[in-house]
Amino acid sequence: MLEQRHGATSKICGALILIGLFIGVLSAHILPWLLLALSIVVLVGAVGTLNPLLMYVSLYGSFWLLLLAFFVLAQNWWWFLAGLGISILLGILKRPLLATFFSMGLLKVYAYKPPTYALSPKPSSRKRSSKNNPHR
Repeated sequence: MLEQRHGATSKICGALILIGLFIGVLSAHILPWLLLALSIVVLVGAVGTLNPLLMYVSLYGSFWLLLLAFFVLAQNWWWFLAGLGISILLGILKRPLLATFFSMGLLKVYAYKPPTYALSPKPSSRKRSSKNNPHR
């Protein structure tokens, strides 16, 4: 189940990167569009794993990539102060955000392990002789 979701998520992420590159080439601003696409890919990839802690940590990376895109467009260092504020806010809201992710039931799906079955015994490799078999 997790492997199927991972395959679909990786395909979506690859398509988003290509779309970001395509739009960047058409608009002659490749770097901001690429950073924006990477920011979205970080979030989509983390949601695809269904790991609540990874989803929380990916918020940091996504916001910083988004702020780098704004910095490249505006070329104003004030965006880094905005990033500092968002990082402080995410640090303060760590417990409520993790509680929200855990309450979504994502941990149950993430912790799912398929049941294991006992292996059937292998048939013996010795050939039985007809002398020992009373049913013949």
